[in-house]
Formats: sequence, C-alpha cells, structure tokens
Amino acid sequence: MKRIPFVVFALLLASSLAAQQQPAQPSAPLPPNQAALAEARAHAKAGRVAEAVAALERVTPPAAGVLNQLRTSDDFKALRDDARFQAIVTRLTPCTGPQYKEFDFWLGDWEVRNASGQLLGRNRITKRHGGCVVVEEWESAAGGSGSSFNVYDQPTRQWHQFWVDATGTNWLSSDRQGNPVTLRGGIRDGAMVLSAHPETLPSIGLTRVTFRPLPDGGVRQTFESSSDGGKTWTVSFDGFYKPRAG
Repeated sequence: MKRIPFVVFALLLASSLAAQQQPAQPSAPLPPNQAALAEARAHAKAGRVAEAVAALERVTPPAAGVLNQLRTSDDFKALRDDARFQAIVTRLTPCTGPQYKEFDFWLGDWEVRNASGQLLGRNRITKRHGGCVVVEEWESAAGGSGSSFNVYDQPTRQWHQFWVDATGTNWLSSDRQGNPVTLRGGIRDGAMVLSAHPETLPSIGLTRVTFRPLPDGGVRQTFESSSDGGKTWTVSFDGFYKPRAG
C-alpha cells in the first residue's frame, strides 16, 4: 500500500478543515408572493389570524400557487371562515373582477332575427374556463357556422374578440409590436363596442361591432364598416337577439 507523504497529508487535512469552517452561503430570498405566503403560514399555524391576513394582503396576482395553497392547505383551515381571508381569495381568483362581467349581458341561447323578423341564425353564448372566456357558437340560417372567443385583457384593459368559422376565415393577426389584434374595445355608452383597423387586420378593414343590451332583455348586434377612415359607416349586419324557445 502506497503511503501519502506527511506533508501532503497535512495539506489535505488543512484544506478540509478550512472548507468546513467556511460560513454557509445565504439562501436566495423567496419571491415576494412566496415570502408573504410563508409568513402567513407561520402566523396561521400559531393562531395569529390578524397577522396571517396582513401577510396575505401583500400577495399580488397572478398567484396561482398561493391561491392553491390557500384553498387546499390545512395550515389555512382556521382562516377560511374569516371574511378578510375570503376577500383575499376572491381578489386572487382570476377573472372575478367587475370588468370580466361586462359582457355577461350577451350570455344565453338566442335566436337572431333582422328588423323584419327574418331568422338570421342561432347563437349560443357561454362562459368557459373559470369565467375567463366568453365563447360564441354561431349557426347561420343560410348555412355555415363560426365561433368567437372573447377575453378581457388586463394589461391593455380591453376586450378582444378572436373569430374563426367554417369557411376557413379567421380574424387573428398582430400589430407592429407583436400584440394579438382582432376586434378590441370595451363598454361605451352602455354598449360593448369592438373595432379593428385596416393596418392591423386588413382582411376586414376598418370595422366596428356594437353589442347593445335592450330593455326587454335581448341584445342588438350591429356590424359596420368604413372605407373613408370612419367618416361614414355602412351596416352589413343588424341582428336582434331573443331567447330561444324551449
């Protein structure tokens, strides 16, 4: 067996001891939401409800991981009947703010007719994916079908409508900054008004679609286009929604 020279052995031992004596490197700080959750968990487990709630007030959306813990972890079981805790869960739940309900008047199973009473088609409007998407399922009386997906975009604070249909048409494109562009807009004078511009959606040009709730509980949808920069508008669709019988 080959022996290690004493000098080499001493150097190895000194190096090992020096490594053991080095202070431990501090761990990286938790992201703000995770730090607030950890603090709230410690307070909750100790029965300090007010302090736990105060820590959770610092959590900002999106916070899917935190929300899952608040709903499922036994550490927060004692807080779930607290109104302040419930308000935090509601605030962190996606698509629950009032702006996400602005298009709710369109929800329903509808017959759509023109001003003369002629049936134009049937339209079923539902909310999907936790209330985050308003989905349109259109069936034309003349044949053909299409769907739109309507979402409220928090960064732009606008509604966006993405349309696809049985002809292969779709209103999906992007602007010069790469943002998705179709019809976009929001509530104006009590109606949902969505529009597109030729530069961002050349397939349909300068277009405006207005959804107006009616006093009888129905909806009027008007589709207009302009070829002179919005000075004049031509109506291409004017439909009146009534709930389908049966």
